[in-house]
Amino acid sequence: WGWNRPVTNFDPVMGLNNAFGDLLLNFVMGTMFLVLPAFWMTALGWAGFQAGAITQALVNGSKDAQTAGGKGGASLMNVAKK
Repeated sequence: WGWNRPVTNFDPVMGLNNAFGDLLLNFVMGTMFLVLPAFWMTALGWAGFQAGAITQALVNGSKDAQTAGGKGGASLMNVAKK
């Protein structure tokens, strides 16, 4: 195994200084700092877009009630003016 073997008794980091562990850690750190934030921002953007579409549907659904309320208010104003 040589001098840098992970089972050596005098290794202060107890075998944590291996190339495979460093490579795996680089992939994990790259995922944490690049891929996961991109996924999070995409998910937030999609949720915001869907919330906007739902809000617009609610606004469009209440147009008839708004029109009826406006007509009722106008008729009350006409009665009050007479």
